[in-house]
Amino acid sequence: MPRRRSHAVSYPIPEAVACHAQEAAENLAMAARLARDLPRALRHPIRADVARMRLLRQLASRDRRFLDVAERAIYRNPKSPYLTLLRHAGVELGDLSALVAHDGVEGTLDELVTAGVYVTYDELRGRRPAVRGSGRFAFQANDFDNPLVHPHVIRYTGGSTGPGRTSPA
Repeated sequence: MPRRRSHAVSYPIPEAVACHAQEAAENLAMAARLARDLPRALRHPIRADVARMRLLRQLASRDRRFLDVAERAIYRNPKSPYLTLLRHAGVELGDLSALVAHDGVEGTLDELVTAGVYVTYDELRGRRPAVRGSGRFAFQANDFDNPLVHPHVIRYTGGSTGPGRTSPA
C-alpha cells in the first residue's frame, strides 16, 4: 500500500500579527533589562561629587566619544539617514575626524549644517523629503532610531500631529 504524503499547508502570518509579536518581544526584553538594572541603580545612587567627576571626564573626551558614536551608529549603519546626508555632502569618516580635530564638536556641527547635513522636524517625522541641492531623500521616523540604544522604557507619542511614534524614555 503506498504511503500517503502529508501536505502541510503554510499560511502567511498577517503583517499586523507579526508586528504585534515583535513589539511584545521587544517589550519583554525591555522589562527584563529594567528588572536586571533597576535594583542595582537604586542600591548604589551616584553621589554629587562622583557625578561631577564623571561629567568632567566625559567633557574632556567629548571629541573622541562623538567620533566613536558617529562611526558605530552612522558610518557602520548603512540604513542611517545621517550617513545618506553625510555621503551626499562628501563627508567620510576621515573628513569628519579632521573637522573635529580642527574645529571641535560644535564647530564641526556648524560646518555640517552648512554642508546640508541636518534634518528638519518634518523630515524627521517622514512628512517631507529632505531636499539638499540635487539630492532628494525620503526618510521614515524609525530610520532615526539609534541602533546603539536599548532602552529600559519606551514612551509612545499620542500621534496628534501624525502617526504615533515610540521614543526611548
